Amino acid sequence: MAPASTPTRRRRAEGSGQDDRLNWAHFREAALGGKDARAVERELVAKLEKEFPEQRRMFRRIEAGQAQAVARLARDARLRQWIHCGPGYPMTAAAEDTHELVLPRHPRRKVLYVTDDQVIAAHSRALRKVGEPDQIRVISADLGQPEEIRRHPEIDGWLDWSQPIVLLHGDAWIHYAGTGEQAAGIMQRWVDQLVNGSYTVSTHLLRPDDETASRRAAVLTERLEGTPVDTLQFRTREEIAALFPKQEMPAGLSHDLDTRLRRGPSVQSMLDAWVVDGVGHVTESVAPEPASHWIGTDEASRITGYTKRQLASLARKGLVPSSRDPRGRYEFDPDELLELVASWKQLAAQNLKPPAPLPQPAPAPTVDRA
Repeated sequence: MAPASTPTRRRRAEGSGQDDRLNWAHFREAALGGKDARAVERELVAKLEKEFPEQRRMFRRIEAGQAQAVARLARDARLRQWIHCGPGYPMTAAAEDTHELVLPRHPRRKVLYVTDDQVIAAHSRALRKVGEPDQIRVISADLGQPEEIRRHPEIDGWLDWSQPIVLLHGDAWIHYAGTGEQAAGIMQRWVDQLVNGSYTVSTHLLRPDDETASRRAAVLTERLEGTPVDTLQFRTREEIAALFPKQEMPAGLSHDLDTRLRRGPSVQSMLDAWVVDGVGHVTESVAPEPASHWIGTDEASRITGYTKRQLASLARKGLVPSSRDPRGRYEFDPDELLELVASWKQLAAQNLKPPAPLPQPAPAPTVDRA
């Protein structure tokens, strides 16, 4: 991600089509053992592993931490729009892609991938495919220009900026080449595009206090000096907090990683201390408050034919998108709910088993013939 109008070593010449220079996305792909890594990245990773064998686990921890944050937010059916900035190559070894985590059973959700790397954009368009039409789009754009991304012709009218959006930056700030003030300024401009109820998610390297960990961090940054990926950033808690403007962070910066999301060898405790995940809830946006069109179980029962008890059961099992109001009662998106039920009826009409029993028609009223 480049500061506004400021080129970095990650940028290729305009119109070159190919980029045979090393950049962070390619380096990350090699460190994760991805199939799209090239010889130049594999050589640098192999060289670094001699002195810093933790690097592969560090990248796995970064991706798995982001996957955990995304999976938790995906439980909220109100969050129907997701923007992933700087996603890297699709389907790396450490975790699922964002759309794999958020789209199942949500036919109206959308995921936008934004990258400034033309090669990754091409890979993404080819490989990030799902059965549902037009739920995923990929655009090439400067990640530091949120206003231009919002006006991008390929997403004009596709995203609804008056509704909440989950904004993912992944590890983008870990390798950002600009200053902390520039990074905070970009995030301020991004948050100004979002309405209250939106979220931002990003992973960071926390500057270690422990002497041993500090020495190991110094080894890594020193070995990267002079290479095209020498922009590794360790930040203080205050510097990381500045990347979450106008937001509340109830969980703070999280070191914890669900053991079910750990892949491969366990991450060493030192890396757990380095890598932190942040999830911010936008609460002070200047944008107008989003309008709600969600309905309760009474109305949902009327339009679908399910009883309120059946709807609650489907919601608990995750078979229908739902949310909870402040009193804990289920709420549903009527359009998405009707679309799901219609798709289940189509399966049944083709003698295929739908994911859930279909609503039964109400019994005809009895007539007293006496």
